[in-house]
Amino acid sequence: MSTPRLGLAALLPLCLACQSAFAASGGAAPTRGAEPLFPPATRAIEVRVTASATDNLAYLVDELADATGVVFTATDQARNMLQQTATGLGADLTIAPSEAWSWIEGLLFHQGFLLSVTTSRPPHVLAVVPAMPVGGMPRTRSTLYLPASELASLEEHPALLVMTVLDLPHTDVRQLGNSLRALTNDPSGAQNVIPVGNTNSVILSGSGQNVLDLVRMLRLVDDKAREAFEQAREAAERMEQAPAQAGGSSRPGRAPPPGGGGR
Repeated sequence: MSTPRLGLAALLPLCLACQSAFAASGGAAPTRGAEPLFPPATRAIEVRVTASATDNLAYLVDELADATGVVFTATDQARNMLQQTATGLGADLTIAPSEAWSWIEGLLFHQGFLLSVTTSRPPHVLAVVPAMPVGGMPRTRSTLYLPASELASLEEHPALLVMTVLDLPHTDVRQLGNSLRALTNDPSGAQNVIPVGNTNSVILSGSGQNVLDLVRMLRLVDDKAREAFEQAREAAERMEQAPAQAGGSSRPGRAPPPGGGGR
């Protein structure tokens, strides 16, 4: 029996429940043991909010570059925006080397900046770009392709622009665009969900944080669709078996002759 692909629209009410279950149980979260995309930091990074020279995003980007060896580039306008954007921290902070990428990228993402891969070979070069370009700033951004098997690395890169292909064998991906429109409403145009032809795969693009969240949710929804199909199949099989069992449980008796059997 072939496996039908259930429409996502019928399963969207499960999304919030799936996300709650994921948070409670740990779900299918990628582990931090994934192969790093970029060199790790070799030292801690100090942030002093009382010193204006260190309490801004430009300082954090420069410190991350120095600690990792990765080169960051930005237009003059973007650089000015980074220098004028305070960290928003309420106290001094020391960022451990193991947390440098995820912590600083998380702050960049929260403050409306993204990272675009310029060169993925050493020496790595990443462009810092506003999520919403202003004025005459270019909208050209490079997106790093990651296979689904390597998405665990996005735990460390919430601001990185990425693209992946996700297989959803139990979901009708043709409905994804309309069904997820409310969840993927992104004025910057970075986040997209594109069904792939007559397959059950979708192309996902956006920031590492958004893509990873969407992958988690869609996998949970696809699991729910699989469970619903299996339950429906089992119920159909029971219904098919019921008449045969009922027919073999008793023999039809011979009808008595008209008017009674004895004298």
